Amino acid sequence: MEFSGKTRLAVLVIGGLLLLGIPLTNEIGYVGIYYAGVAAFLIWCGYRLTAGGRSEERFYRRWARIADGSAPWLVLGEAFRSFIWLNVLLSFGQLVVNGTSLRELAERFSPSAQILLIAVLVVFSLLLGFVSWREKSRKFERLRAQYER
Repeated sequence: MEFSGKTRLAVLVIGGLLLLGIPLTNEIGYVGIYYAGVAAFLIWCGYRLTAGGRSEERFYRRWARIADGSAPWLVLGEAFRSFIWLNVLLSFGQLVVNGTSLRELAERFSPSAQILLIAVLVVFSLLLGFVSWREKSRKFERLRAQYER
């Protein structure tokens, strides 16, 4: 589903204000790192919001080249990317909010709990990989219809 630019901007502003207000109501381990992460995220979202046509044209060219490959490999590639992002987000969240490093976090869990956590992350990554592949395929078909007119 595509939203208008004004709707996306409103969601970005409201979401940004909510993210910036979290340290006011909750205790955060490293507030400076939190604000730097939120600022980087908002800048990235703003770029994605304003890039518009250039971003879609670049996506169309790139996806046309790799979409000829088999779907399972594309899903696995998206799942791997999702797995990395989930780990980065969880590690960053634990570091900033609780002040816990990844090593300390690993020592806190038993080996069986670590295996369970990795299994859950792999399952979510596979689901996200499939959803991402499907959404990118839909976007490609929409752009193909638009560019081939």
